[in-house]
Amino acid sequence: MPKALTVRAVESAKPSDARREIPDGGCAGLYLIVQPSGVKSWAVRYRSPVTGKPVKLTLKGVPPEALADARKAARDALAAVSEGRDPSAERSAARAATIAAARDTSDTVAVLLDRFLSTRPLRERTAAEYRRLAERLIKPALGSRKVQDVRRRDVIALLDGIAERAPISANRTLALVRVFYGWLASRDMVETSPVLGVKPPARETSRDRFLEDREIAALWSATGGMGYPMGPLVRVLLLTGQRREEVTGMRWEELDLDGGAPRWTLERSRTKNDTAHVVPLSPAVVEILRGLPRSTFAAENGAEKPSPFVFTTTGKTPVSGLSKAKDIAHREMTAALGAEPAPWRLHDLRRTASTLMARLGIPQEHVEAVLNHRTGKAGGVAGVYNRFSYADEKRRALAALAGLVAEITGNAPANVVALRRAGS
Repeated sequence: MPKALTVRAVESAKPSDARREIPDGGCAGLYLIVQPSGVKSWAVRYRSPVTGKPVKLTLKGVPPEALADARKAARDALAAVSEGRDPSAERSAARAATIAAARDTSDTVAVLLDRFLSTRPLRERTAAEYRRLAERLIKPALGSRKVQDVRRRDVIALLDGIAERAPISANRTLALVRVFYGWLASRDMVETSPVLGVKPPARETSRDRFLEDREIAALWSATGGMGYPMGPLVRVLLLTGQRREEVTGMRWEELDLDGGAPRWTLERSRTKNDTAHVVPLSPAVVEILRGLPRSTFAAENGAEKPSPFVFTTTGKTPVSGLSKAKDIAHREMTAALGAEPAPWRLHDLRRTASTLMARLGIPQEHVEAVLNHRTGKAGGVAGVYNRFSYADEKRRALAALAGLVAEITGNAPANVVALRRAGS
């Protein structure tokens, strides 16, 4: 491991015939750059969470002698990377936006994409996903281009770059570009769409992966050491069976933890199927939520404001960077199991919860009510009339689920209800 740099070491670093990069053992990823001319600067190296490729980010504005400032800037950049952001791409996008602002930007992808997103009547979850794709993937690559100048090869190059790292995100990006250009064509802003004939880069198949008992126990143990917000978040995902985006976006105002029937109420704008949903909370989930900190953030006037989000690292936005937390949990599970488990995703916890409830003999329509599905027995005309029913059935199902999870993990408290398993 390289030695930690000191101010004296920085000052005494000498140039050579070739450019030198001196790693700082006091901050992983930080390097002192010494040019043959003797000019010194700072840079941080990381792997882009968007493209998966190595990136070197020059820390502009940080003097060579300011070692402490360089370390702080490097840690800030790496913190952004851990949240799934690419500081270099963001800087490039900002620079491109500044350059574009000096020209006529009325018909650029960035400007018109913002107008499109602001005028579309989208559900909150869809709007948030579109904004994420626009800011992180589309704008850095195409934002400064005029919409009329974007060609099919440009879209294909964008999608290929994304597909190397995140195939499903590439599919979602294509879907957004397609509907965006459809909107442009309907307003006579473009003659043809550059996505005509472009096929989704990745094949999407229905998954059937769920965690087995030993994997559940290993995951539960792993989350115990992960801390807030990731550890409690993963446990709530398993114990409620709700969608990842709905749990990560959970707000304190949606929760009623003090009444006789604790519950979590999601408005229709917060659900995937545009249907309002009430999730009864088992004692195990209530205990987790009551133990969480109430985050704050600095308002524009400098005052501390309480965060509306239950799971957050900034206070201003829901928690992000879940893939990194999932990878940490996977490594801990591998250590606990003595062998690497089959690949899994956080969404598989929803399927795991459904499987466990079915194992307990809970009727299918009650499971679907818990999951807020509009299929099977809960779908069609029956779904319209049963939309606000099954409250007691959902509560018993989730209490039984918590009881089974507690049994599997060896943490069964006295107040967790268990139902008789099917066939017992």
